Amino acid sequence: MKQKKWLLAGGLLLVMCLIAAGTQQIWSMKMPKKQAVQPLKEPSKKQLTFAFNSYGSDTEMRKVIDAYNHSNSDDALIQMLTIPRENYTRTLNMLMASGEGPDVFAVQSDWITTYMYKNWFKDLSSDIPESMKKNYSKWALTYGSFNGKQYVIPYGLSTVRLAYNKELFRLAGLDENRPPKTLNELKETAARISQKQLGNQKYGFVWPLGEDWYGFMQSMEIPMTYSGVTLFDFRTGKFDTTGYVPWMETMLTMKMNGSLFPGDLSMKYDTALTQFAKGNVGMMLVSSSDVYRLENELKLSVDWGVATPPALDEEKAGAGALMLVPEPVIGINSATPHSEAALHFWQYIHSDRVIGELYQKDVVIPVSSRIQQDYPNTRTSSKFTNFLPTDVESFYPLQPILLDSTITSSVVNQDHFGWNNRLKAYRDVASGTSSVNDMLQAETQRLNTMLQSAVQMGSVSMQNYMDSSFDKRHPIGK
Repeated sequence: MKQKKWLLAGGLLLVMCLIAAGTQQIWSMKMPKKQAVQPLKEPSKKQLTFAFNSYGSDTEMRKVIDAYNHSNSDDALIQMLTIPRENYTRTLNMLMASGEGPDVFAVQSDWITTYMYKNWFKDLSSDIPESMKKNYSKWALTYGSFNGKQYVIPYGLSTVRLAYNKELFRLAGLDENRPPKTLNELKETAARISQKQLGNQKYGFVWPLGEDWYGFMQSMEIPMTYSGVTLFDFRTGKFDTTGYVPWMETMLTMKMNGSLFPGDLSMKYDTALTQFAKGNVGMMLVSSSDVYRLENELKLSVDWGVATPPALDEEKAGAGALMLVPEPVIGINSATPHSEAALHFWQYIHSDRVIGELYQKDVVIPVSSRIQQDYPNTRTSSKFTNFLPTDVESFYPLQPILLDSTITSSVVNQDHFGWNNRLKAYRDVASGTSSVNDMLQAETQRLNTMLQSAVQMGSVSMQNYMDSSFDKRHPIGK
């Protein structure tokens, strides 16, 4: 009986629910429909492209860009282009020549004058605060100017050192605290390491020629300034590549006796660094910009030392100041449709705080001495401090750049042209297909013929480049 009562009560409840639901549906159909709430649309951000290239890692620069994208107030989004380092200059040149260049970009020293001449840089003369200019020397401001206009300012510098594997020195019976000081000692040391490690795929020295900058400029032209050898003689106003004959002959001898890491002509610089980090290379020439990559990205674990690059011989050591090289400078595209936003970003990445923090992370050495003082690098666990500039190092005056005024996309797509053909001459010598002396004498003659033609055409004024009292030990004065 109780069960029937519960069933009856449950049935009545179900009927009442159905009636209520039906009534609600009818009522809702009679009520006017409300408009659906649309989500607020975020204002579209300006998209700016940034092509960046440094002599070291770009990991920390990507973090700088991420921080800027999350904090800037001008609704700009910076997109960093991904360009393989070995193709960076060629790719950027093609983009600029075709009118499709990035809004902001980095340019290496060999191309700065060309970019100024082609009006690819935005003139920043009235946009750079005086407070920022006070941070930099007359040399730095001159480096980034052309025809009285300021286009760029070098923010960081790079130094070159001989890095060596102390463990391989010990195994070869060499004094780990006495790295080679001359080219002859370099050759002998490399040979002893390779002979001791015969069959272990470890070699005395690596010369990566897969990228011209690292193979011929960082590994040869820059270190040889310590011996007083320069590409351009400011006293005579002439080019001379014959000073590199001893370096080339030393490398070719090491290649023949098996003390040079094989595959040099096609070896990329990253590959060489990786081999050194793994302990397969006794010695190589590296820059301050490589320390971060070696210690943080390649996880170098070998016991290594750092020394001044070897000189031609003992008498030539210190005959000239070891050249300091500015990191690729960052400029703004003169054709950018986002000029104001690009300038804001440019000022941000050149700020004391950004450059100072990169210095503290062992990424770059600031050109500004004031930034170095305000953001001291106090890390003692890194080899970075061994790369800080010394009294025997200096920047050099700008040498004449022999321009091609008809640069097009097809021209810049070539490996070498005009001024940069000297690198092709070096490569021919390194490949063993040309006589060292004959090829470098011919290249010296070619460069001076181009220089004479440029003077006659009025594109180069020699009074800007000649100084009869030029001192190689103090190239920009004491």
